[in-house]
Amino acid sequence: MINLSNLHNIYTQALDNHHPTIAFELREGGGVFVLMMFFSEEDESRDQLFILLKRTQRMIKYKMYGNHRKGDFDIYPNPRYDNWIKEELGIIGGQTAYEQEKILEKLNKNIPQNLPLTSTIKTIHNNRNMVSRTVNLVDEEDKIYLLGPRKLSEDRHPREKTIRKLYLYVEAEPELIKNFIEHLRKNNMTLAWTRDPNRANYNLAEMMR
Repeated sequence: MINLSNLHNIYTQALDNHHPTIAFELREGGGVFVLMMFFSEEDESRDQLFILLKRTQRMIKYKMYGNHRKGDFDIYPNPRYDNWIKEELGIIGGQTAYEQEKILEKLNKNIPQNLPLTSTIKTIHNNRNMVSRTVNLVDEEDKIYLLGPRKLSEDRHPREKTIRKLYLYVEAEPELIKNFIEHLRKNNMTLAWTRDPNRANYNLAEMMR
């Protein structure tokens, strides 16, 4: 077992800022590893760590144990991922020493201790094809065209699975998307999406006026 304890700061930061989504890219050897967590109240993946092996386009998933608020992110290395990780590192057939736990320890040491929402947005958007195919990231996956914001009643709040569609489907600067999300939360608004591309409206700046 290994504790990915260096997730603690950015996990707590995301919770405190009401953005329960984190994603960032790490490089190790010849591999590129995209680590992601999705932990809103409506996410079934609250205790899971997703790692996209970016070069080889495979997604691996670890169950996490322990109290994350206290810094416990315990996972067990899974032998079924060994060949995938070796291929990502480019060491299949070579003489390079390999232990999955050692790779995870190296990744843990390089986890950033500050992760702006703009960085998470950019990481997910840049890997959206693989992420959307392998992770239950959003509601109503067939509705990908933005209509615009909708006011919610006082007893309701915007769902993270609805807001995350902005990360995947809107071509805009991450800073603009971040500001738009803050506008939605401040005004207790959600987003309406449609299947019809002809009704799409991506003028986020206009929507905030």
